[in-house]
Amino acid sequence: MSSSDYGGAVIQSATDVTSAATVAVPDTDSAAYTTMESASAGSYVKGATFDAVAHVATAVNIATLADPQCIRLVVNFNGIPGDLAALKVDVSDVKYAGYTNAQEANAKVSGTVAESITVATGGHYSYTAPTAMTLSSTAFDGAVANEATCSSADSTAACTQITMGTTAANLGATPKTTFYPKTKIEVTCTVSGGAARSLGIHTVLSVDETGNKIWLEGLIPASTISASGCTNAKIKIDGRSHFAVTGVDPDTAAIGSETGVDMGNVMADLLTSSAHELHLSAVLTASAGTVDHASTFDVAHVVAADTTNAPAATSTIFLFATESLVTAGHNAAASSVGTIASSRVAAFAATIIDGDEDFTDDEASTSWVVNGKGTQETAECGARGLCDTEAGQCKCFPGYIGLSCSTQASIAM
Repeated sequence: MSSSDYGGAVIQSATDVTSAATVAVPDTDSAAYTTMESASAGSYVKGATFDAVAHVATAVNIATLADPQCIRLVVNFNGIPGDLAALKVDVSDVKYAGYTNAQEANAKVSGTVAESITVATGGHYSYTAPTAMTLSSTAFDGAVANEATCSSADSTAACTQITMGTTAANLGATPKTTFYPKTKIEVTCTVSGGAARSLGIHTVLSVDETGNKIWLEGLIPASTISASGCTNAKIKIDGRSHFAVTGVDPDTAAIGSETGVDMGNVMADLLTSSAHELHLSAVLTASAGTVDHASTFDVAHVVAADTTNAPAATSTIFLFATESLVTAGHNAAASSVGTIASSRVAAFAATIIDGDEDFTDDEASTSWVVNGKGTQETAECGARGLCDTEAGQCKCFPGYIGLSCSTQASIAM
């Protein structure tokens, strides 16, 4: 390379090349990386203008761009359930540098088909079945109260405050007692001499783990609270959302300490329509297994596990579409466990039993794989009706409607 190759060029990125008589330009200004053979040697930073120099060493590999001509296509088959015949890519007419493979062997045009793709690597992973997430006070020192102006720092609108009391275990002490904003919980109140009464299922606004308090979005009707007598009561909260935690940032002031993956941004690039369903799988390095999830991705949020702890520890969570509390997927858990953790490897699936496995508590090295495989079986009338071959129509079983009996209209009795 000669100096004319670089004279006046703007540096977009740089790599430290330490051999003698070569240019080393780091992304940050540092005289220690200046190794130039030039009458005007100096430090160069990203965004600076590269002055003409006398000579730059030749045959130095600064960077390699993998697959420079690679094109990735996402093909959706919306409304077509189940597995399709294996797809193939016909590249016989595709040219590289003006030649097809038949015309020039070195063209090396190729194509692959995949139903899954790795979208992120590294970072924390945890999942706990909602039925395993519970916290309750053992004495009548808890309370539920509406606030016209929310005392949480996250909102000034009306909200409901839940005080667990001093006899409850600490919020956030374990994955089973860590409740995140944007997830749903069921609140139960028990007064002295009275029966337990559910106050309903509500969405968490924010959490104060130190004060053992949770704020809910919106208000629980005052009549419901007063009828339950929840001023001095035993309070119990239970998880009702299936979600996975993809990271923890222990210090929000330190850039680069994040360990999570913002699945909201990742999935936004892949979800091409509201009808498009995708599954996320976590490939665990330490546990040498893959956790699939028997539900599709719904939505992701960056949240603070404890908004009163400065700096607040932030996490990225994503919620699954299902809210069922019945076990689903390939695992060894009883139906009452309510887990959706699953694995296609029988030996690994056999270790998923209680919805709070050790390997899902704090897996620090994870690869995230998006699976676009069909989510419905290939069956006539969706296995929910009989096909009238002469009329070309499905006669749906009771409780199902639609051209392919794919919509559940009611609970069949």
